[in-house]
Amino acid sequence: MLVLLVTVVATGWAMIEALPLQELIDQADFIGIVEVVARRQLPPTGPKALPLIETTIKVVRPLKGTWKADIPPVFTYMGTLDGSMYIEDQPGFPAEGQQAIAFVRFEKNGRASCVNSIQGVWALHPETGAPQGMGLGKTLTDLEKAIADRAVPPVAR
Repeated sequence: MLVLLVTVVATGWAMIEALPLQELIDQADFIGIVEVVARRQLPPTGPKALPLIETTIKVVRPLKGTWKADIPPVFTYMGTLDGSMYIEDQPGFPAEGQQAIAFVRFEKNGRASCVNSIQGVWALHPETGAPQGMGLGKTLTDLEKAIADRAVPPVAR
């Protein structure tokens, strides 16, 4: 019984806690439809280096904020392009040429990161444009309305 409890508790901590849409929007400095222009496997460096994937994007249409000019549109995460090694709950950008909605935070170290890891990238279905992954069940119209609602200050009561 104790082993089962330890296993459940230990694995529970490894799972991502999904943010409500309003909080996801509030934490993002930038939200936009982006296109993946390049994905490449970076060579490991050092004796115990883990494989890294570098993804370069371009902004197709901003939905909230603007991309900071001094921050390159590049994301680097552990994993392999063929999927043979990956870290659970890391952002998963779609293949080159495909689009996604990205919820981005600009970090003090001069890099961009996805808000709440995997929740910060919603791949768009290549044929329908519908959000996939953690955006499944939402529409672009839903998101645009939620962003607009967050931009209006609450009415004082």
